[in-house]
This record gives sequence, structure tokens and C-alpha cells, in this order.
Amino acid sequence: MLELLAIENYRSIKSVAVGLERLNVITGANGTGKSNLYRALRLLHDIIREGALSSLAMEGGLRAALHAGKRSRGTPVTLKLGLRTSTASYAIDLGIPVISDFPFDPVVKSELVWSSELLRPSTTLVERRGNLVKVRDANFRLVHAEWSVREAESMLATLADPSTAPELYALRESARGWRFLDYLRTDAAAPARLPSPATFTPVLPDDGSRLPAALATVQRVGNARAFHAAIDAAFPGSRVGVEEDASGMARLVMSQPGLARPLDARELSDGTLRMILLATALLSPRMPELLVLNEPEASLHPSLLPTLAGLIRSASEQTQVIVVTHSQPLVEGLRDDANIIELEKEAGSTSIRGQLQFEGPQWVWPKR
Repeated sequence: MLELLAIENYRSIKSVAVGLERLNVITGANGTGKSNLYRALRLLHDIIREGALSSLAMEGGLRAALHAGKRSRGTPVTLKLGLRTSTASYAIDLGIPVISDFPFDPVVKSELVWSSELLRPSTTLVERRGNLVKVRDANFRLVHAEWSVREAESMLATLADPSTAPELYALRESARGWRFLDYLRTDAAAPARLPSPATFTPVLPDDGSRLPAALATVQRVGNARAFHAAIDAAFPGSRVGVEEDASGMARLVMSQPGLARPLDARELSDGTLRMILLATALLSPRMPELLVLNEPEASLHPSLLPTLAGLIRSASEQTQVIVVTHSQPLVEGLRDDANIIELEKEAGSTSIRGQLQFEGPQWVWPKR
């Protein structure tokens, strides 16, 4: 489980360390930095999973992503991202290249994995300084690895042999189990409105495509009762199902009181379709290790938020959940069961409301 997220010098975030629990809600007024915290988590996920820093370059490079506040003379330009799981801690320190053919690409100054809350020489498992990597050998001595890395890549990019650095491999595999739900399309041309082959689909794709197949999977091998209860709570008297033709293609249909025929996905409103997408994703029979929901309330009527809150609470019994939202009704619907993290902005910097500078979870950045 992800226990802590640490960010320094990313956009509006000067320095924060966020303690995380099973169900977490990140909220705050517009402009307080919710999106920046979400983007930092996604950036960290991309670095660990793929090893590349290209997603940061797509944001306009390191200079565009750095905190815009005043910096003391002589202070190094740095963007730091870190996390702590139940088994290890990880941190990466990014800087600006001195001479490079790709000046928008940041370079990695240092990168470490250690085994406890506090970083000490005895707890360091993998250490990268510049392009050189040190790992623990069979006698638990920290020795130079036989492989090196490029300055514009994480050391996870060139990790090929799990036995060389099993801690790195475990970290990468863990990140591959994270899922971000922020691109469920509901526009007129959305893939969710189209039929799909009726095949076993235990995970709804990120764009909402293959919705009929994912819904059929929930109803046949997942928690069909919970799905139908959620639909009935959101749209009283309605029922959502899947119809298949002779060729094996499936389409979503919704029966509603007072209508002579069921509606298919092309006829549903954006809000109705989004609620069906969220219910399908949150009741997936194959839940990820971490599920991150970014503004799930978008296009939903306030009357649907209690149902959404119930689905999120149920999902948190199966996996760790982070919800980023500015919807107070959704926050209140989750408050009794969630770790509420309310952000605010003071003097241009994002901070956690009610948490003083030296309060919160303990985290110390590795030195360059």
C-alpha cells in the first residue's frame, strides 16, 4: 500500500509530504493545487513504471514544471518526487542539464530505494548518483552494478534482470498495478457508446471503450447485485444490461420506467453514461493495487453523488483509493471512512490545511 507521497518544487507545490491510508480524499478550493498533486503522482507513476522522463518534457520541460516561487541564490534547481510503501521508500531528484541536445529533458541527479522510514547507509538498497548505480550483493554489501543508466532516464528504464535489483523490480511491478481514472469519455463519439465483442473483460479500459464487455463481465463473474443496486439507487426503477447478437457483439441497454423500449448507449445523457462507467469500473472483478479517481463527479447530477460515494467506499475494501475532488457533497459522503486531505494555498504555495511545516509524516530527502 502507498503510505506517503512527497513532492518538492513541482508547480504550486513548494514542499509537501502527504500521509495516505486505505481511502483518501484530496480536496480544496479551485486553484489550491489539487490538480498539481494529482499530476505529480501520475508523473511519479510514469517514471517508476516506464523509467522515462518524457511525460515531464511533454509538460514543457523541467523549467515549466518547477515551483515559480523565489529561490535563494546558489540553491540548486531541483524537482523531487518520492513515496513510501509498506515495504520500501523511493526518491528521485531531477535537475536541469548543463549541456544537452535536448534541453527540455531533465536529468536525474540522484535516485534511491531504501528499506525503512529513515534513510541510513544500512537501509539503502539501491543508490544512483549520476550515471552509476550501486546495489546490494549476496553479502548485503553495497557494490557498483554492472549496468549503468542514462542521465535522462530513471534507473528503472534499464533494469532488465530482476535478480540484480529485486527491490527495484518489485517497485516497478507495484506501479504497474496502479490505475488512474480521469479519461472516461462520454461525448457523442465516445467509445463507450459503441457495441463491443462480448469477451471476458475484467478491467474497463481507461477511455471507457468495451463498456458492454466489461459490464457483462461484472454481471456474470463479478458483483452483479451491487451493480444493479447502484443503478437502482441512482436511477430509481431503472435497469442496465447487455444484449448480444448472433455474431457475438454486445451492446449496452437501459430500461427506464415509463419508456416503451430500452435505450442503448448512444441515447444516454453524458451524466447517465458516466455513472454507468464509474459503477462498472468500481465493481471490476480485477481491482488494481491503487485506484486514483480525478474529479469523478464531473457531469454528474448532485443526486448521484451518494451512490458514487457508496461505490467508492465499497471499492476501498478491495484496494487503496485516492479521490481528487472539489465536490463537497462527495467529500461529506466519504468523510466518515476516509483520510481527508484539504489543500490550501498561501503566498503562492500549496500546503495541507491545519498542518504546520514540521508536522505531518516524517520524510527526509536524500542528498545529491
